[in-house]
Amino acid sequence: MARAVICLSVCLSVCLVSSSHIPEKMNKTIHNLLQHYKIPDKERYNGTPVFSKDLLTGKMDDWGKRVFVSEVLEVYDNLIGRMLSQLPSAGSGEAEDCSDSQSSESQVKGQLCYLLNLVRNLRKHQYKNQDQDRNQLVQGLESLGNIQTDNAVVQSKALWELKWLYQEGSSLAEKRMQRRRRRRRRQAQRVKTPLSG
Repeated sequence: MARAVICLSVCLSVCLVSSSHIPEKMNKTIHNLLQHYKIPDKERYNGTPVFSKDLLTGKMDDWGKRVFVSEVLEVYDNLIGRMLSQLPSAGSGEAEDCSDSQSSESQVKGQLCYLLNLVRNLRKHQYKNQDQDRNQLVQGLESLGNIQTDNAVVQSKALWELKWLYQEGSSLAEKRMQRRRRRRRRQAQRVKTPLSG
């Protein structure tokens, strides 16, 4: 009995660790930014999220979910860029360049740049081929284009939802990598196994 409990606890802890895709720094950064982009709880929890979870929790296949997440990440890229351009230090109204990690004139700017880089890296490394496929699904995702990225309520709510969406996006990317590894192992085994006949 004790051995079964230990095995179960090890399995659960491994599952919890492997499904946790939110870096601690990202979690703290979002928490800090939510203090800056504070809105009343009544507005945050009004029943209308910025990004609907329905498409990701429904029966859509992983391909559709990946295309949806790719589009949402693009909206986050635009939204965080807009937030950066609205900072007092932005000057000309254009989004500040976040490529230089030393350029953080303010704590908020540095935190927004950190999140923007995370979103861009996830898009670049895990969703780079989705650009070709997404055109097939974009027509059903018109609502993402209508998100008011310069609205303070939308910005704060979107920050609140980023952890969940980032975790979902990372999980989908990880599932894809696991399928690729399994396929490669099967192919390698076929090559190693001599044909009988």
